[in-house]
Amino acid sequence: MNKFEYQFRILEKELDHINDIASRMDNITQTTKNWAIITWAGSIALCIGNIELWELIYLTGILPLIFLFIDAQWRFLQSRSMHRSIKIREFLNDDRLSKSIQKKEFVDFIVYDPAAKFYKNDEMYKKKVRFKKVFRYKEISFFYFPLMIISVGLFFMLNFTDIKNNKIKEDKIPIYNIVVEHIPPS
Repeated sequence: MNKFEYQFRILEKELDHINDIASRMDNITQTTKNWAIITWAGSIALCIGNIELWELIYLTGILPLIFLFIDAQWRFLQSRSMHRSIKIREFLNDDRLSKSIQKKEFVDFIVYDPAAKFYKNDEMYKKKVRFKKVFRYKEISFFYFPLMIISVGLFFMLNFTDIKNNKIKEDKIPIYNIVVEHIPPS
């Protein structure tokens, strides 16, 4: 087996490795989401179950934020490997593959870079593989942000309304009295 054949086999293994990375990252992010729900729901239940903790229920919104950053980090790492798979696809589908086969060596292509470290200075890499961009992924933003909003909503519901009588606790909201005083009677 010559060097080219060996590198081609390594390229095949790299594709398998990238698929394994993607699968593992999907499992890790799902586990992260599961733990986020468990800890968030448990904290909510703890706060609702104890009236003295109602004023602190807004702090439960911090838990999804923490898990959001953890999940985003895993998604960022996954995006690097996905960038590499795009580069492999481009190589396999343009003229570099035929040139490589003719010359019996890889032309303008690095073999085995599953984390796409070779592309860090590439403009497309800088555009596509960014930690901030991960926050725009629907599977992250549509999952964690509603949990934070629910926590804040529960805080206002529990602390500024009289749940039994279905009324606003006027004494708890200082601006409420100011606003009500300036509303002309109807």
